[in-house]
Amino acid sequence: MKLDPSECDSESEEEEMGEKSARVRKPNKQRQRSNNRPGFFQFSAESWDHARTIGKQMILWAFRGQSDANWGLTTTIERATEYFGNWPDLPPSIRAGREQLILYDFQRRAHHYITSPPSDGDLVEWLALIQHHGGPTRLLDFTHSFYVAAFFALERAVTDAAVWCINLDRLEDAISAKVESGNVEDETIYDINRRHISIAHQFLEAGSPQSLVLNLEPERMNERLTVQQGLFLFPCDLSLPFDQNLAATFDTDRESIFDDSRFWDEVDYDAGINLDEVAVVKNYHPTAVPFRGAERFGKYECYRSKPVSGA
Repeated sequence: MKLDPSECDSESEEEEMGEKSARVRKPNKQRQRSNNRPGFFQFSAESWDHARTIGKQMILWAFRGQSDANWGLTTTIERATEYFGNWPDLPPSIRAGREQLILYDFQRRAHHYITSPPSDGDLVEWLALIQHHGGPTRLLDFTHSFYVAAFFALERAVTDAAVWCINLDRLEDAISAKVESGNVEDETIYDINRRHISIAHQFLEAGSPQSLVLNLEPERMNERLTVQQGLFLFPCDLSLPFDQNLAATFDTDRESIFDDSRFWDEVDYDAGINLDEVAVVKNYHPTAVPFRGAERFGKYECYRSKPVSGA
C-alpha cells in the first residue's frame, strides 16, 4: 500500500520526519566520548504525542518495535533452536554448527534465486540475505526510524506493545572500550560501520566469542532494509542469548535492562528528558491508549524510503 504524503498531519510534521532521517545519516558527526555509566529506563507513553516527543529527541538511536511488551530481545536463531532445548543449555558446538550449516546451505543454493550474490567472504551480507528471506540468524532487526518501529509495534498489537530504543553513541563508547580500535575520534558513521563489519567477520571466522553487541549494516542494502531504514544488532557470543550479550556490552546485568519495575513514573514531556547518558529505553505503548497517527507516520516513512523503480 502506498501512502499519500499529504495524509501527514501537517507540512511541518512531514519536514520534521525528513529532517530526522537525514540527521540519522549525517556522515561527519564528531564523537564526544563519555565516561559516565549509561542508564537503563522504561516509561509508558500517555499518548502518541508523548511518544513522539521522546522519539524526536533520539537522534542516532536504533529502534525495534514489538507487538507484545512482554517479549524480550531474542534473535531468530535463538527462537529456531528452542526445539532442541533452551539456548544457553545447548552445547556451544551445536549453536555455532547450526549457524555454519545454515550459512553454507544458503550459499550453495542462492545462485538459483539471486542474480548478484555477495562474495563468499562477505558473511555479514550473507546473514542479512538469510534474514531477509526468513531464515534464522544471529542478527536482530532494528531501524533508524522511531516511526517505523512504532508502526511495527502497533500494527497487529492485541496487548501492550513496546519500542526498544538503543543509544548508538553509548553503544559505540562501549564497543570501543572493549575492542582495540585505534584512533576513532575522526571517524564518520560509515567508517564506524565498516569497522564493526570487520569485527563481526573476525568473530564469525575465528569462532572465539566475546560477550558484545555490534550495530552494523551490510555494505549493500537489500530492498527491505532500505524501505525500513534498517540496521542489525549483532551478538558476538552465540553461547549466550542476545539479552546477555547486550547487558555485558554495557557492563551490567540482564536485570538492569529487562526488569519491568524500572519505570520513569512521571515524565515532563514539555521540558524534555536528558537522554545523553541513557543506553537503553523501553517505550511502552499500552493498548488502552489510542495512538492515532502512529500507523500513518510509519507507513509514510516506509513509502518515502522505497526505491523508485527504474531509477
